[in-house]
Amino acid sequence: MSDERRDLWSELKASGKGDGRLEIPSLATGVDSGYGKVRYSLGENGERRLLIPVGKARSGKEVGETGSLKVHVSWLSLTGNSQQFIDLICTDPTLEQVFGELVDDIVARIAAGTESFAAVRGTLDDFRALLFPRRATEVSSDTLLGLLGELYVLSLLARRDECAVDCWVGPMEQRHDFRTKDRAIEVKTTRRSDTTHVTIHGIDQLQPPSDGRLLLIRVTLEPAPDGSIRLEELYRELLAAGVSRQALGERLQEVGCENPLDPAWNAYAFSLDSLTAWEITEGFPRLTGGELKREALDAGVSRIQYVVDLAAAGGHLMGETQLTVWFDEMMA
Repeated sequence: MSDERRDLWSELKASGKGDGRLEIPSLATGVDSGYGKVRYSLGENGERRLLIPVGKARSGKEVGETGSLKVHVSWLSLTGNSQQFIDLICTDPTLEQVFGELVDDIVARIAAGTESFAAVRGTLDDFRALLFPRRATEVSSDTLLGLLGELYVLSLLARRDECAVDCWVGPMEQRHDFRTKDRAIEVKTTRRSDTTHVTIHGIDQLQPPSDGRLLLIRVTLEPAPDGSIRLEELYRELLAAGVSRQALGERLQEVGCENPLDPAWNAYAFSLDSLTAWEITEGFPRLTGGELKREALDAGVSRIQYVVDLAAAGGHLMGETQLTVWFDEMMA
């Protein structure tokens, strides 16, 4: 962490004032991006902030971000003229030292002549590579697909209650993917919109909780290189919704994902094709212990897998309004 930057941020925090050239309090460094001096500033709540003047209308998304590092492009008034900046903000006070080291690297690259967007992108890539090197074996698209489907449903629940992550019990090898006191959700994710078949694992997976209700949700994701459904994006969205970083991280580790920013877990992106739900009640096509005339499998038999054709479950299909009510009541 450079003494110059630490003093500048300390001065800004102490006085709340800058040099008066920008519409918000900021202080200039001695490094010029080619469009003006790189500046240090503070966010609305005192977060440490870096502003890099640029000359082209581009998106901050192309340089990437994490749950604690926000990167976007801002237009601000500099001495009466509108100026575009790459705007980086550290939203987690516990990571200010790490943010400072990242900033030092970015500023050093710009001082050495690297183009601003390339300097930010290159620094972020290097930090990720240092902490989370690419795995020798890539994560399969099928493994990722199932995780993304569950995280997408989690994001819908988290919009209603940030504690929804506590209901995500599938990673803990519970019977259903989501469970509250009297409600449960089982999620099946597919990339094919032309099939009505889903695979069920176990004779009790479609068995509602005792004195409770069970919902089967099929999430259909279409592979799309520029799709918004990507592990890093969903992770960031959940943190922004107030979900506990620790609880979410523990569950991701249970499914083998040590870090949701790892390139191996972000090699595929998808867009949402559809989300359909059925309530599991009497008459839904399924196998249970009752259908097998026993409540448990024989010793030595550990798993039953079968396929359900959802085309035969039309009477159990849930409408959009019904699904919204279900989610609301589950999180109430």
